[in-house]
Amino acid sequence: MRLFLFIYLSISCVIPAISSEIAGGLTPKGITWQSAQNTSDGLAPAIWDVPLSLPAADKVILSGASVSDFTLKLSGPEGMVSVPVNIKGMSYKLSSNVGMMDIAGSSTIISGTSAFVSGGGTGNKIVTLSSLSSPFTHFRPILNANNISEWPAKFKAAGLSKGKYQGQINYLVPYNYYRNDILIRYTLQGSLSVSVLYNPAQLNSVEVIGDGIIMPQYYGYPERLVGGSTDYTINATGVFPNGINMGLRASSSHNNRYQLLSQSPTSLPTSIDYSVRCTVGCEGDNKIITNGVPDINSTNRHVKISASNTTSARAIITVSFANKKLTELNNDAYLGNFILIFEAGV
Repeated sequence: MRLFLFIYLSISCVIPAISSEIAGGLTPKGITWQSAQNTSDGLAPAIWDVPLSLPAADKVILSGASVSDFTLKLSGPEGMVSVPVNIKGMSYKLSSNVGMMDIAGSSTIISGTSAFVSGGGTGNKIVTLSSLSSPFTHFRPILNANNISEWPAKFKAAGLSKGKYQGQINYLVPYNYYRNDILIRYTLQGSLSVSVLYNPAQLNSVEVIGDGIIMPQYYGYPERLVGGSTDYTINATGVFPNGINMGLRASSSHNNRYQLLSQSPTSLPTSIDYSVRCTVGCEGDNKIITNGVPDINSTNRHVKISASNTTSARAIITVSFANKKLTELNNDAYLGNFILIFEAGV
């Protein structure tokens, strides 16, 4: 008869490690990560934590982080913002793996030497190592992407200016291991560094320069035609990393058209359909109004003004009409209006 004696020891030890990190750029629309990876489990730091001098083990039972929910404080050039962070679980690179045995515990997925433990408890697999050695060489937290999706709103609510915002969270990773058939608990300290380059979209001012006077040009023979144009220069300031969206408010006329209307009460009512387009400083399709019919609106169709230095932008729009029969017009003044709406692109 063989008698085995199992002794459970609990040891807590904090050892410094090379910190994992995530870094990215943030606008009010969302985050683009330069030093992070979207995995099937969640958002993972591209740089792993490297543990130093872990106790040698024959077998290991991996675990998640002891605390999953954190409030991360990010400090920048002119302030601070608190954002939520949730650790979904821990990912590891095992030093070796020659066998596994199922036990009760948190869900553990292991493929070769890659392992992921969901949640915060001890995993449900005992991994047998090929020799007495450090049980794993790398580890990193896997973050919940749903919490991170709240960050743009947190930055916007804090009213922060453009700049780099940085912070760090420290967490504990307790795990169990066997050595000489003795079960031992060990606690490792991990840290996650976060760096965010914030580019808020903000429109400070819009200046429109132009007298709005169309000087008529007469041409054609034998039938006389009339046309003309005038320009407006638009100067905008603010912070717009994705340019400026220019929209158009719906016409208030009974036929929803944009027209120049005869102003004399004694004349027969006549009208001139006019066109508006961005002729300088816009991207792609630059039509705003074509022969009285709107090409854009105030909701989902815009013309984008480019902003090469992200803090100022300039554009020119041209209002014009052409080929209007002179016999269809009164000897009169014709007036019209349209309202443009500007917002920083996100």
